[in-house]
Amino acid sequence: MRKTITAVAAFAVLAGSVAPVTARDDRPSPAAKVAQDYAFGERALLNINNMSLWFKRDGFSARNPLNDNSGVTFPRSTDQVIFQDGIIWGGLVQD
Repeated sequence: MRKTITAVAAFAVLAGSVAPVTARDDRPSPAAKVAQDYAFGERALLNINNMSLWFKRDGFSARNPLNDNSGVTFPRSTDQVIFQDGIIWGGLVQD
């Protein structure tokens, strides 16, 4: 049994080291990625059900990028309800 496990592990290591490597010319350049991102715009207005929300591509959300005020309206076409949102991390530690 031990010889079988050793043989399988050795085969896995050899198979991983012989895997083909792609040339650098085959990968897209970082400049092409940046140009593609700018083609899609910097911000978007999401309209979901009866709520609208501004979202930017750098991760900021619920802020209107045009006037830097609240960016969430509910019900839509009325007044803003959330000034800014974010992710809250929490945990319970028992040592």
